[in-house]
Amino acid sequence: MRKWIVAIGAGALLSGIALYVVTIVAVPVAYRDVPQVCVTSPSNPQECADAQARLSVMHGLQPLAWFIAGLGVVFIVLGLVLGERAIPPDLGTPQA
Repeated sequence: MRKWIVAIGAGALLSGIALYVVTIVAVPVAYRDVPQVCVTSPSNPQECADAQARLSVMHGLQPLAWFIAGLGVVFIVLGLVLGERAIPPDLGTPQA
């Protein structure tokens, strides 16, 4: 009965990790906050500005990715702690 909580948690954890990986891979950087296109082709300021804008958006999405992954861990732990509970036998009926 509680397996669906673990399944939702696993999905959220994997989604958060995948989103974080996408935010890292989306804009290749040469240094900490300098996109690679700004270093390799400094003659094109429009490409550099576009890459800076994408990088700032990706930095903004990273906390959301961590939140989703953390929420997934909470659901996994909650589902495992609650676990399956056996239904107690009815005390009013005689057992054979």
